[in-house]
This record gives sequence, C-alpha cells and structure tokens, in this order.
Amino acid sequence: MSILDGGSSDSERLARIVAVSRRLAAESDLKPALRFLMESAVALTGAERGFLLFHREGRLSCEAAVPEMVPVPGPVPSELSRSVLGRVLAGEPVLSTDISSDGRFQERASVRRLGLRSVLAVPLPCRAGAAAYLYLDSRVGRTLFREDDRDLVVALATQGALALENAALTARIPADSPRSKVARAPLAEMVPGQSCRSAPRDAPFMIGSSDAMAKVLDVARRVAVTDLPVLIIGESGTGKELLARVIHAHSPRAPAPFVAENCAAIPETLIESELFGAVRGAYTGADRDRDGLFRAADGGTLFLDEIGEMPPGLQVRLLRAIQEREVRPVGSSRAFNVNVRILAATNRDAAAAIASGRLRLDLYYRVAGVTLELPPLRDRREEIPALAAHFLERSSQVKGTAALRLSPEALLRLASHDWPGNIRELENEVERAAALSRGDKIEEADLSARVRGRSPAGSARPHRSAERTMIEAALLGAEGSVAGAARTVGWSRQKLYRRMVRLGVPRRFGRRGADDEDGGTPSIPDDRS
Repeated sequence: MSILDGGSSDSERLARIVAVSRRLAAESDLKPALRFLMESAVALTGAERGFLLFHREGRLSCEAAVPEMVPVPGPVPSELSRSVLGRVLAGEPVLSTDISSDGRFQERASVRRLGLRSVLAVPLPCRAGAAAYLYLDSRVGRTLFREDDRDLVVALATQGALALENAALTARIPADSPRSKVARAPLAEMVPGQSCRSAPRDAPFMIGSSDAMAKVLDVARRVAVTDLPVLIIGESGTGKELLARVIHAHSPRAPAPFVAENCAAIPETLIESELFGAVRGAYTGADRDRDGLFRAADGGTLFLDEIGEMPPGLQVRLLRAIQEREVRPVGSSRAFNVNVRILAATNRDAAAAIASGRLRLDLYYRVAGVTLELPPLRDRREEIPALAAHFLERSSQVKGTAALRLSPEALLRLASHDWPGNIRELENEVERAAALSRGDKIEEADLSARVRGRSPAGSARPHRSAERTMIEAALLGAEGSVAGAARTVGWSRQKLYRRMVRLGVPRRFGRRGADDEDGGTPSIPDDRS
C-alpha cells in the first residue's frame, strides 16, 4: 500500500509513519524530503491543505505546500490564519477541531474571512538551522482534526526535524564551529569496518561492516547530535542497549548520566516508583524517599528496554512525563521538572503490539521520533570473524594471556550457524570455546554441539555456501586485504585465491593493489583446492 493511500486504522497509520521515517532518514536531498513530509501529513490526517513554514532571520517563508497552490519557496500565503500562526510561532502546538466555536479564534477576522473549519499546527523540534512549523487546515465539513491527528503530526514533525538537522549539520554550520565538531568528529568507531582497537578507551562502540549495519550506523551518527527520541527495534541479543549507549556517548548529553532499565524485568507493582520515584511511607517497605529513574537521568539519557512490556496504565503516565517534562513521585503532591532524552527499545513487532493493545499508539509516536532496526546476525554473517576476534581479544585481556586464533574449520562453523541468540549467543560461544581450548587455537571440537551440527531446521546451508560465506566474511573483516583474510582462515594466499575462483567469490573483495600487505595480487596458477 502506498503511503498516500486511504485508510486510517492504527496499524495502517503506524505502517505509514514507519515508511515516512525510513524515507526521511535515507533522503539526502532536503527538498523532496520536505515535500514527502507534507504529502504524508495531508494524506494521513485528511487535511484539505498543508504548508511547511520556515522562520529565519526574522522572516517567515513557505518551503512546501500541498496542493501546490503557491510557488515554493516563497512568501507565506494570505490564506493562512494569522492568529493560529502567532500561537505556533510562540512554540505552542495548536489543535482546533471546530475553529468557528473555539473561544481562542472564533472572533478573529482571518478565521471568518477564510471560512476555516478545523486547524492543526505544530512546531518542528529543531536544534539547528531555521525554526520550522507544520500547518494543516480544512474548510470542508467532512474533516475535523482529532487528538490522535495531533499526535500523528507531532510524530511527523519529529521526523521532519531530523531531515532539517541533517541539512543544517552538513551544509549550514561552519566547519570550525563547536557544534560542527560534535556533529562530524565523533563516531569514528561507528564507521563500517572500523577496527575496535581504534575506539576511545572510555567510549562504547559497535563493530559493523555489512551494508545493513552501515545504514543503521549512518542514521545513528546523524541522530546522535540531536535531541530526538529514538526507538531501537531488533531481536534479542542484537545489541539494542549498546547502540543506545553509543548514541548517548556521542551526543551533547554525554557528560550527563545514561540510565538503563528493562521494563519487563521490573515487577508491575514497583515499576511506577522505579520510574517516577516515591516518598517515604508511600507503600509498604518505602522507608525512604526515592528519586526514580527519570530524576536519576536528569540532563542525560533514559533508555527503556522492552517498552512494550510496560502495563498500559503506566504507559499513560510515561506519556505524560515525556510530554510535560515533569514527574510526580508516588505518594507525593509535588511534581519535579526533568530534562531527559528518551531512547527506547523493543524486540516485538511494533504494529502487532499496537494492534493487540500492548503498546499505546500515542506513546509510540512520542518515543519513535526516529526508528532504528538492528538486523539479526544471520543477515550480516560477514561480521562474524571481526566480532569473534573482538571477543577473543577481550577475553585474553581479562585473563592476561595471548589472544587465541580460530581454526579455519571453527570459523567455517561459526559462519554457517544461524545464531538465533544473535551477537549475545556468539559472544557466549566464543568465550566458552576459549575456556575449553587447550592450545593457541580454537578448533572445531572446542565448539558446542549446536554450532558443530547443522543449522536450525529449514535454514541449513550447503557446505560450499558456508565456505563462501566464511571467505567473504574474512575478506570484509580484513578490509579487503587478501593477505589478512588468508591469515584469518589459516590458508596461504594462493589457496585462498583458488577457493575464491572455485566458489565464485568476486576478485574485487581482495583487490588492494600496492596497499596489500604482501605486495600486490599474486597470480592464480590453477583451480585446484
């Protein structure tokens, strides 16, 4: 279904929000991105007209309009209500379901002159570049904006803010400005293929050389310097909390606390006091005042894992805390202001969780300003050698011993396994094998039975495919160096080239010319194994 098709169920709206998020995150050209944003806002709300307005250097301009009734960019059309504009320019979201009976606007001349029926306008939460606003209205009786329309447009505005942040950070900020240094200098260790050894000692990092991870890390790099909320989706063990820590560590909030909590691990009777705090005597066992996670993370980042497991009633309180930027401890009549960036995660399908009532749609809009989907390890097998080497090196540092190597047979088994537990399972497997190994190399026999055997039912790979996966993974893990890949799998360069030819591995994987560590590309004498 197209993003602009009809339909207004929660699941359809959610699917469209996700589509908008992906399009805006991937769009490098700002103009079509903003046009797409406006088309989506109009289509999803049923508005008659929509405008994207910029305010910079004391002037208000129209940058996108649906339908294209005015030239853009250009002056603000005279058909817009100046009284509504005045409120939204002051930072106040405006929702008027029936503006003719709304005490704020019913006496305004512009409202009567334009014949407006329903108006919805929200600011975009930008931190760089021009201030921006979404303005929607309707003059026909069939369209009256509702509360859920406002929540949806706020979610779209957050996506638009990311596109504007991108443009500001890459094109408008001088290279020597302090904010430019925050935007462009960090996250070197998030670049695909970056060696874990070059990461700062005190900063978390992720290893990712696959195309799928490259896309995730590119969006993470761009969103890190903003204050937008992020929802991280992925199977258990894919590294959702680690990605959240990386985003925090490379954000302006890095000096402040990073507080993480798994919503599924807290008993339902305690989760409210864990999040918002409690005063002494509020419940049995409350022998002292507690600040709660929001106040503990004040000024920094609060990471809420498995947010869909939170009881529905608590989701309402969480939504209010995020919207109002204040919390009231259990048993207290006093509210406390908090300044917290929300990063959330779930291993569930968001659309299914909303359809089943486990996750509130309005809460999803608030926490999914940007959505990052971490691919499972089976979809990025080329990263297995680098990940395994990292776990082995870390284990050796803890033990104070020399790092072990993986035999070609062991690496082949690791590359062919489907890893239902993802990176966490790989980490445990490598550490177990390192503990059981008797020499300086991990052999196939050191691996667990489930890894030595066939892959899970229905997904077993032929031996040749697994070997090709191993070779490509080793080449990519060695950043294209055939000599480095050959050392990884324990073969000579000549043998590696012969297997590349036999298995159809493209020569481009190993072509580094004079930069190859052993002095260029050797000739391939024949196709013998």
